[in-house]
Amino acid sequence: MTGNLEMVVIFLIPIASIIGLTVLLSVAIWARERRRERETLLRHELDKKLIEKGELDAARLAELAREEAERQWRSRREGLRLAGFVLAASGLGLLIAQHFVGDQKLDGIGWPPLVLGLVLLAYAYFLAPARK
Repeated sequence: MTGNLEMVVIFLIPIASIIGLTVLLSVAIWARERRRERETLLRHELDKKLIEKGELDAARLAELAREEAERQWRSRREGLRLAGFVLAASGLGLLIAQHFVGDQKLDGIGWPPLVLGLVLLAYAYFLAPARK
């Protein structure tokens, strides 16, 4: 009887984890998209009212759109830099910890995150276009 219970638990925990993660990601993505839609609607309504009042012309509207695109691109580059630093630091930390543990099974476990972090940093600093 306990053998069956152990098998149920062994299969039930991963299944429940996958379902929970899927629901969490779905709700997070839905909330993000809803926020973006609301921001876009409010921005559109504000621009419409300003144009109707005559306080905003086409040139200024185009400039605001360029500034918004620049802000989004700058935010993305900063995110790439942060991800690169976090990955590189975690890889370096794993290599240092592996050195002190001395376990042969763990050889090189820190290299993939370290290299991936360095690649992200190289892209963010040197290869990414300065402006979009």
